[in-house]
Amino acid sequence: MASSEIKRAIEAIENAEFRQTFTEIITILTNKKKKIKEAWAEQQIIREIMVFLHSNGISTSRALRIYKTYGDKAIERLQDNPYILVRDIHGIGFLTADKMAQSMGIPHDSVLRAKAGVMHILATAASEGHCGLPIKDILESTEKLLDVSSDRVLEGFDNCLSNGDILRVPFGEGLKHLIMLPIYNTAEEQIFHSIKNLSQSPKTLPDVKIDAAFEWCKTKTDLDLEEQQKEAIKQALTSRVSV
Repeated sequence: MASSEIKRAIEAIENAEFRQTFTEIITILTNKKKKIKEAWAEQQIIREIMVFLHSNGISTSRALRIYKTYGDKAIERLQDNPYILVRDIHGIGFLTADKMAQSMGIPHDSVLRAKAGVMHILATAASEGHCGLPIKDILESTEKLLDVSSDRVLEGFDNCLSNGDILRVPFGEGLKHLIMLPIYNTAEEQIFHSIKNLSQSPKTLPDVKIDAAFEWCKTKTDLDLEEQQKEAIKQALTSRVSV
């Protein structure tokens, strides 16, 4: 390198604007290095989670949803209780989670499985239109589903009850109860209070001479309503709520 070129290089380095630009470049490169390192570590965690899930029968699409839900704690959480998948991941049902649990070595008659079975029976009933079930029906259905002893099913049931995963709700007269998932009990209570408030609100329709209206309707349509139909119309016109 000629002396003149060396001189220009030294002048450039001593130039304040050059030094600032050079410092910025170094900072950018340092930050990129840090991000690359963090991204590599994250990808390594994802690969470990994917391998774990694939080895336990979970597809790639579901594995990605599981990772997005639990993050880098996915393996730890699923090893602790694979049945949380039923609650947290849309599209994963009890049978899939149960198959994974068996693959992981969770005992066929574990309390964990019994609890999941009880919850599954109630969730299935809810999908069929039943907000709750009698205790006897739940215990019998769970025992049949899991093929385990009635004592183990009862232990799982009691565990769910004590943890608040299910609720014992009074039903009808006497000491009858239904067992419900909390979400459906809350929904029923909200509906009850909404109907109660609506029924106590003043009516919004103007007063109608109902008997005269029936006669007018008959002359216009040539239809003569049955007494039960008339009662239903009267109730609808005079009450905020009718069934």
